[in-house]
Amino acid sequence: MLILHYLEDLLLSGPHRGTAEVCARLTERGFPCAAASLTGDGPGRAYFDERGVQLHLVGKPGDSALALGLKLARLAKRIGATALHGHPNRLPTWVAGLASGRPAFVTFHRYGFDSPWEKRLTRLTSPFMGGYACVSRRVRDYVLDVDRVHPSRVALVPNGLDTERFRPGLFGKEDSRRALGLGPEGPVLGYVGRLGHRKGLDHLLRAAARIPGSTVLLAGAGYHEGHLADLARELGLGDRVRFLGTVPDPRPVYAACDLAVAVGRGESFNRGMAEPLALGVAAIGLAQGGCVEILPPEARGLLIFEYSDRALGEKIAKLLDDPAKTKAMTDAASRHIRRNHSLEAMTEGYAVLYARVLLEGKRPADSGRPPRAIYIPGVEDSDRTPPAVDGEGYTGPHLDPGLGGKRLL
Repeated sequence: MLILHYLEDLLLSGPHRGTAEVCARLTERGFPCAAASLTGDGPGRAYFDERGVQLHLVGKPGDSALALGLKLARLAKRIGATALHGHPNRLPTWVAGLASGRPAFVTFHRYGFDSPWEKRLTRLTSPFMGGYACVSRRVRDYVLDVDRVHPSRVALVPNGLDTERFRPGLFGKEDSRRALGLGPEGPVLGYVGRLGHRKGLDHLLRAAARIPGSTVLLAGAGYHEGHLADLARELGLGDRVRFLGTVPDPRPVYAACDLAVAVGRGESFNRGMAEPLALGVAAIGLAQGGCVEILPPEARGLLIFEYSDRALGEKIAKLLDDPAKTKAMTDAASRHIRRNHSLEAMTEGYAVLYARVLLEGKRPADSGRPPRAIYIPGVEDSDRTPPAVDGEGYTGPHLDPGLGGKRLL
């Protein structure tokens, strides 16, 4: 058996790191994995090499989805792959599966950004797929309710972290700041991930401009970097914003921060929030999607409920002004993430999916409609998602009955 995982590029973003880690663990579990990418090199290549995951170049930039799928099918036959798995490239993976006669799986790492034809494609091709994996309940709801895929075709495989690499106490704040050329004074805000327009980084820079002496660390690459550099100059932030580029290890960057900020829209899991919290570093996220799922009720004060400069600035100030409460929420979140979102649990989820479909000839999941995710009314984008659902007894965007109706803001 050999599972061939396909990624479009080798940027070192959350899905890339997660795919490399789970491929290595699945190989140890008896489900050998290899990977293929449209680009033969990139910051993420070393991440796969270090974990012993064989990486193949397939196609070239500019190939159509059909041409790429046929090339992926030929690669699967040549290396003896028994199944294919796209992250999250549906059409090339589906074409490759049909052309090679092999089961094809797709993992949905995001939600809410499908075009109408992508929604139809997902629904129409689902009977011919090995199955869909969703990294959070929120993503699964989208695939079931918006893409209208039958529940038996969709498996929930929550994202996970290597909890040995991400645990409190591994890195000291002062040493991490010194390594980055930072002094001990002033609050440090940080972000690690793709520099894209939906990541809320404009809000981060504008909020930082109103916090005297603050420094912003931006680690990653993406098409939005030039705009962010222009905005930093426009706001007069100067060298208070550090563009670190792609970093092979995000942990020292997180450790240097007082707050990690990952307020992107439509985050299915939000590794940029989960990783620092697992390390014991406070982090802020937007109260939608997977961000709500990775936090216990007592830590949801780390969320903002409005996608705006004002809401983010107020939340940053509030968390910095009450370090004891911030630490209590961070510690609770760290325990919850390490217990419920481990790499071992993620690996087990994929192993069960492959065993059901490839070894037992079953569908990925049972036919019944699974429980919905937690929705915060007024925060989800109504034009991209189904109407807000009061799935866990929420009484409004600012109240949590699990805390006796206490305000989260």
